[in-house]
Amino acid sequence: MADNVTVSNAPTSSNPDIPVRSVEKGGEQSQVVVIDYGGAGAEDLSVPDFATQATLQQIANNTASGAASADILGVTNIGTRTNQVELAFDTAFDTDVINNSATGGASATISNGHALYASGTSATAQVSGVSIQTVKYRPGNEQYVKFTAAFTTPTSANSVQRIGLFDANNGFFIGYEGLTFNATRRSGGSDTGVAYASFNGDPLDGSSGSAFTRAGTPEAIDFTKSNLFRIRWAWLGSAPVQYEVFSPDGSWVVFHTLRFPNLQLDPSILSPNLPITIQVTKTSADATNLILYTACVAGGTTTSLEKITTALTDDTLATLNRSVIAGRSSSGGGTYYNVKVTPSGSILTAIGDIGDVAGAATMANSLPVVQATSTGSAPTSASVGVASATLGIAAGTYTKMSFCNTSTNTICLAFDNTASLNAGVVLGAGEKLILDGPINVVSAVNGIASGAASNLAIQVFT
Repeated sequence: MADNVTVSNAPTSSNPDIPVRSVEKGGEQSQVVVIDYGGAGAEDLSVPDFATQATLQQIANNTASGAASADILGVTNIGTRTNQVELAFDTAFDTDVINNSATGGASATISNGHALYASGTSATAQVSGVSIQTVKYRPGNEQYVKFTAAFTTPTSANSVQRIGLFDANNGFFIGYEGLTFNATRRSGGSDTGVAYASFNGDPLDGSSGSAFTRAGTPEAIDFTKSNLFRIRWAWLGSAPVQYEVFSPDGSWVVFHTLRFPNLQLDPSILSPNLPITIQVTKTSADATNLILYTACVAGGTTTSLEKITTALTDDTLATLNRSVIAGRSSSGGGTYYNVKVTPSGSILTAIGDIGDVAGAATMANSLPVVQATSTGSAPTSASVGVASATLGIAAGTYTKMSFCNTSTNTICLAFDNTASLNAGVVLGAGEKLILDGPINVVSAVNGIASGAASNLAIQVFT
């Protein structure tokens, strides 16, 4: 439809003819028609606030940055963004998750809830923080890194302040390259940066139409203040890359996009498995203390799937599942109790707690039995008299004991107590007793006989 064509409105409207407007953004034209269905008062449709460039830009940003719950490839990802690496700087640096290094008087410290990566005032200095773990690429899924960051305004071209998902050879990051704030791609060790003034998305400069707004009014971004940024892509070799910032009004704003489809033969980066990196460097620069501030950084993908063979460490992020095993007691009202564990975390099972074993019928499920080895002492004999006396067996633990009454009299035994006739263990003439241990003799084994000098044959095993 051509511009300035009018369409008829509702008969009762105070605006019977409404113009059609064309709005251009990014080389594409959209036509807008507003229909007034009547009511009190007359609308002033000469001011097209219903379809301004800012409105269309906001719609585009919301659609592109996830309001439709889709990743950069249009795959629905409600609740599926999964962090693989997390760095929080509200407490001391955790050396298990980040490796900090500094030279030339530079430093990495934590203050007021965020990390400060500071170059110091030396002309040549470097400080960096690199996550121990990397964000691992999963084909067909989005990768992302999101972080808060504030930067010192640089005063020398011989300096950099960078943060993102990158290593020495590949990755994507933002920050100052010399005096210019850039969105940068690194591939094969070579950097390609786009300056703030040349971003192809939202200008972030407070101009009309910018979606970086506060209470609906565009405002210029201040890189010296803490802002929330996000870089996301779905590699596949040639997927687009979006650089985004969170507006004061609470929406993601795309400020630059790298559009690789149908552009080049080689992949955008050569390896997508990358660490989170924070870097501040001066090379023969001035005395300005450059500080990159960040409170938190997270990187991950839009899938929670991992290979079964993926190595796990104490710092691997995983869904926490807890289970409690409880058993119902057979007495005391059938109360349920949690199963106990040993200090090492193994389930505690006492042999004495196993009851109602029906012999051979349960042998297939019985506990394994380890046959203990034992050593027999030299056979001895004792002459048992008519008064209780020790048989000469020392206190200790024995695996087996063998007693045989070789006399014609009756011999009675008592363990750790005084022996009495016709009480305790009674052995008639020629009878024997074999005890399988463990047998704990606390003090002594005593004997008494119905006649003097009654012989008792003895052998014990340890």
